[in-house]
Amino acid sequence: MKKTGLILATILMTLSLAGCTDNTNKSTKSSLSDSSSISTKVKVIFDYNGGVPGEGDPLELELEKNQCIENIPEPTKEYCIFQGWWSRDGQLTTDLKIKKDTTFIAKWEEHYPTYDGHLMFFELDEHIKATVYADKACITVDTDPNYQTRNKDTGEISKDDTEFYFSLEFDLGYELNTINFRPTDGAWSGEILLPADTKADTKKDNCYRVTKVTSNGAIVVTSKASK
Repeated sequence: MKKTGLILATILMTLSLAGCTDNTNKSTKSSLSDSSSISTKVKVIFDYNGGVPGEGDPLELELEKNQCIENIPEPTKEYCIFQGWWSRDGQLTTDLKIKKDTTFIAKWEEHYPTYDGHLMFFELDEHIKATVYADKACITVDTDPNYQTRNKDTGEISKDDTEFYFSLEFDLGYELNTINFRPTDGAWSGEILLPADTKADTKKDNCYRVTKVTSNGAIVVTSKASK
């Protein structure tokens, strides 16, 4: 009887050990399988929010998890100052470790330049080229992309007692057809002086002058075939 009990106890112990061994193996296999399927990569998307990427700036990146972005894009936007990249979790810096897929949105602050003179623009047909001068003698060429009016006496950029000086060059076989000043935000009581009217002051054969400018506006010029 004692011998039978001993045999049964041995069998039960063997089955118990076998059960533990199976569970351990299953757990180990499951753990290995899960870890191998976990990705170590994260994706970063840059939303430029109306801005223009710089040369080589990416739209998205793929990084190792917990990696930092060393070269942060610096986009531009007209009349705006770039304030950095932001996500729901905060601002992007070179020290920030990227732990998950993230979209960063460019933040902008509007910044419109101020002007000391009235802004002047040209509307010319394809046969005309204009040159703007920084003085009433029509000697010094004005290279500012946003042309402004100048004081008629001092030649300094100004909105007070202002005039605007320029010359026109026509393609071969073309000449002046019409010329006028179109104010965009106010009245205008001045006039456009043709080269014949300004030559006594400028000593030049091709210097036009717009007088008494009181607003922003455009110089509109058309050409015609020469007779």
